[in-house]
Amino acid sequence: MGTFGYLAPEYASSGKLTDRSDVYSFGVVLLELITGRKPVDPTRPLGDESLVEWARPLLIQALEAGNFGELIDPRLEKRYVEIELFRMIEAAAACVRHSAAKRPRMALVVRALDFEGDPDLSVA
Repeated sequence: MGTFGYLAPEYASSGKLTDRSDVYSFGVVLLELITGRKPVDPTRPLGDESLVEWARPLLIQALEAGNFGELIDPRLEKRYVEIELFRMIEAAAACVRHSAAKRPRMALVVRALDFEGDPDLSVA
């Protein structure tokens, strides 16, 4: 709670944490696992310090074109199950949506990551 880099955008304006801000924070953790990057890294080039802001366009590209290349932690050395990684990317993208109302509930995220059926994370 209150750790910079994990805070949902709406927290800055309202000062209130909700279940949807927890979902956002979980999305940041997923991005850390996928990319191997820290949530905030001041050693990165200007504009790339925030993991979420850096990753958002790459998440869209990965979901639309199936191109994971720039997102994946190179230390994984391509040792991952592609469909499982794609599910993680889908979940992370849904969790870090700027609008809290468009983020899924955590139960839906868990179902998506458990690979039970095909939960639709495109809508809240």
